[in-house]
Amino acid sequence: MNEHVCVSVQKQKEADKRRSMLARNAREEFRRSVHTAMADNKKQTVYDVATQLRKQSLGGAAPGSSSSKTSSPTQATLPARPTSRQEVIRWFQDFEQPRQAGMDARTHQVAAWFHGIISRLEAESLLEGRPVGSFLVRVSERVWGYTISYRADGRCKHFLIDTSDNTYQFFGTNQLSHTSLWDLVSFHMKEPISSTGGEVLKTPCGQSRQPPDYRDLLGESQNSSWL
Repeated sequence: MNEHVCVSVQKQKEADKRRSMLARNAREEFRRSVHTAMADNKKQTVYDVATQLRKQSLGGAAPGSSSSKTSSPTQATLPARPTSRQEVIRWFQDFEQPRQAGMDARTHQVAAWFHGIISRLEAESLLEGRPVGSFLVRVSERVWGYTISYRADGRCKHFLIDTSDNTYQFFGTNQLSHTSLWDLVSFHMKEPISSTGGEVLKTPCGQSRQPPDYRDLLGESQNSSWL
């Protein structure tokens, strides 16, 4: 009986050892794949991928592809968050400028509320002394999206706009999505951003300097149409 128990215990130990070895090998393989992906990412940034996808969407399928159709570039190729101002500029030029983000849908000129990559403090400085309901929309350095800076009673509020699904909506659950930045802003000129705060966008806060703070977002060939 004791010998039988010893054999069973030995077999259990051997099985546990095999499982441990398999788990260790799996972890090592995962780490190798992560390191490989990181190394590849250094050689070719996500923006290079996006540029290549855009070229394919304009010029046809990539060599060796079995289909002549390619999808438009999406933000799925981007890292979770931007890491530099230059990345934000390239994101805007690659993804947002073709969608006419920041443009007035009626005049096809830059919207009065649109601003470039300015900080929270800069936005609050622009809104200082303005009436409640004054607002501006700035390109965010924190997310792939925008921030609405809003003059409330006695302070400023800031609302992040998510663009990750190729729509425009505030971060949070059960948010209403819009097909364009213009649509989102226009909607909240009538409907409050939040039911508790009642923030209705009333008066756009425009530029206070020349050249405008969104100038670096634009390609040289298109600057004149935005000024």
